[in-house]
Parts: sequence; C-alpha cells; structure tokens
Amino acid sequence: MGMQFVAVLNHESPALYQRWLRDNLPTNLITLVSPKHERTIQEIHSGTNLTITTIVVPTRPTDPRIEEIKAELGIPPDTTITLPAFFKEDPAKFIERGTFPKIQDDYNGFRLLWHFGFRHFETYNFQGTRAYHVPHLLDEFVDIHKNQRAFIVGNGPSLNQIDMSKLASEITYGSNRSYLGYDKWQYHFTYWGIVDRLQIEHYQFEYEDNVPVEIVKFFPFQYLPLFNFDNACPVPHKFGTKPGQPQFSLSPDMLYLGWSVSFFLIQIAAIMGCNPIILVGMDHNYSLDQRKMGMIDGNRWYDRNTFTRKLINRMQRLNQKPNKPHTPQMWKASDASGATHFDERYTQGEDKLFVPPRPVYAEQAYAHARKVTETHGIQILNATPGSKLTEFEPVDFNSLF
Repeated sequence: MGMQFVAVLNHESPALYQRWLRDNLPTNLITLVSPKHERTIQEIHSGTNLTITTIVVPTRPTDPRIEEIKAELGIPPDTTITLPAFFKEDPAKFIERGTFPKIQDDYNGFRLLWHFGFRHFETYNFQGTRAYHVPHLLDEFVDIHKNQRAFIVGNGPSLNQIDMSKLASEITYGSNRSYLGYDKWQYHFTYWGIVDRLQIEHYQFEYEDNVPVEIVKFFPFQYLPLFNFDNACPVPHKFGTKPGQPQFSLSPDMLYLGWSVSFFLIQIAAIMGCNPIILVGMDHNYSLDQRKMGMIDGNRWYDRNTFTRKLINRMQRLNQKPNKPHTPQMWKASDASGATHFDERYTQGEDKLFVPPRPVYAEQAYAHARKVTETHGIQILNATPGSKLTEFEPVDFNSLF
C-alpha cells in the first residue's frame, strides 16, 4: 500500500484517530495535525511501533506555509485523506425522520485540506467510513471574472420575451430547473446553483441526472453528503439569517440566505469579480391563487402562524410533521393562476411541491445587496422585461448588445 494520509485538526478526535491506527495498522502514514492536538498525537504515536510522519500544519487556509508543505508532500491528485471525526446527525428540513451527517461543523477542516491539494476525503467514526469528493471550493473562483459582466438568469416566464441566444457567449448563472431550456437555447449556462432545501431534499436525483456534467455546481456545503455531482462546489452557507436583517457576502468564507436562489448567485458572481451583474428572468411577479392556498395576503405568504386542515393534510402527504409554526405553506402547479416559470414542465410531476416565494424578505435582501455592492463599485442591473423587482436599476435587455 502507498502513502496514507490522516488529518487531526480541530473537529477531529484524537481518540478516534487512535482507534483508526489500531484498525488499519498503516505502514506508511503521514498525519497532519493542528497545533491544538500536536502533543496528544505525539503521545499516541509513542505508544505504537508504527512508522508515522507527523506534520504540524497552520490553521488558516491563507497561510503561506501551506504552499511550502504542499510542495514538500507532493500529494498525488487522487489521494484520499481520512478525517476521524464524530458528526452529529442533521435532521432533514422536509423529510420526516430523514438525517445526514452534520458535516458543516468541519467545513474549515475540509477547506484547509483542500488548499493542501486534497480533493478526496473519507470520514471515519464508529459507524464506519463515508467518502466525499470536493473538486472545487469557492476560494478558487475569487476574482476569476474580474470586471467582466455576467448574467444571473432567473426562471421567470419573461425569458420567453427575450432572445436567449444573445447570452450564449456570456458568463451566465442558472439555477434549479434552468436545464429545461438548454436544448431550446442550444447552450448551457456557465454555472449552476441551488439553495432551496425542499428542492434539494426532495429532487436531488432529478438535478443530478439533468444538470450537465461540465457545469460547476454551487450548493450549500451541508448538503455535500446528499449530492453526488461531478464538478461540485459546495459553499459555506448560513440558513439562519433572520428576516429583516439581511447579510450579503463578498468573501468565500460564508454566504448568506436572501430568500431566493438569485441572491445566492449574486454573492457568488460578486466574489468572482463580475461587474456589472445583470439580472434576467427575474419577474418577481408570482401567479399563485392565494385563496386556493388558504393564505392571508400576498405579503404574508410566509408569515402564517396557524395550521389549516388543508395544510396539515398536505404536510402528511409530504411525510412531514407540522411541528413548527413557521413552516411555510407548500404550493404545486394546480395552485398557480398563470405562468410561473419559463417552461410549463418546470412544475410538472405528480404533486411536485415548492416553497412559496417570500417577496418582502427577498426585497429587503436585494436592497441590502445593492447597498453593499454599490459601496464596492459593483453595479447590479435588472434587464428583465416587465419585472416587478425595483431594488436594482432597470435596463433594456437589447441595449446591452
């Protein structure tokens, strides 16, 4: 067996590492250790007759010593590094009794090791091992499109009012079921992203099967155990942003919830250095039958704090317990009073469900995004015909070409 690598950083457990040594008896091992665990790991090594090289590594991914150690190690591209770590189970948001490892607790560890050149990871604990492939992190895309314009393409019906062929040679960001237009438009977008928990948890296989392999795919890091994507780029993402208190990031360290996938993509485009950032397909006009859905008014779709029998029945069909009073009402195609997306297939499927839009929160987030980006000289324009989104400067789509 060739060289093996193990990391014991901040989240990893020296006790689990000791067990891993006992189970594997490696003959050629390099252990990367944080200063925090250096002494404990040395004591563990002194109690064995194994040949182990210990390297104390910096804890910040920007530390220049990483490149020196990386060059010294000469890590082959397909090398796997093992992380002996306990991970709590993270409950799924929209699947009753569904769980997956709460891996976001160790994002910084994955990130640090990624900067050393590792792309294949294996977690080890009492339940066994689990493999992860992380070909990309947001760090590699910082300023990659410095001062180049880019288009964030929403999925609104207005896409059918513009000549999408004009975007074929542009930097483009799509989301969710944008792939439904790729055959018609005869090209695919440069990047793709998803952040909606319901869409991720219920329709992961649909996205895995349909988003083209070559597209870099952005999604919250906590869903790395769920997705099996080529060209995956899991990103640190905070879902806990409070309504009315938006945050916007220009750093790959953390992205924030903005009540729409477009807000997620705007942050990514800004981190990539795109300027201007141009929005299309952002109708911000929702054709949902509010009375049919049992809602109060268009601004409070997401504020309802009482459960109707219809909602409880629908959640039961979703295999979800109505145990959180803020859980939003779901909607499906039959709840729409008009076109909701650029392609009628977008909502097709047996009882395909969606979380309703949250326009007030989204507008607050967009207003904050405009404030932050303007401070940094980044221009965001809205080239969507007939858009109801007023937070960004409007521009005629055809005037851009």
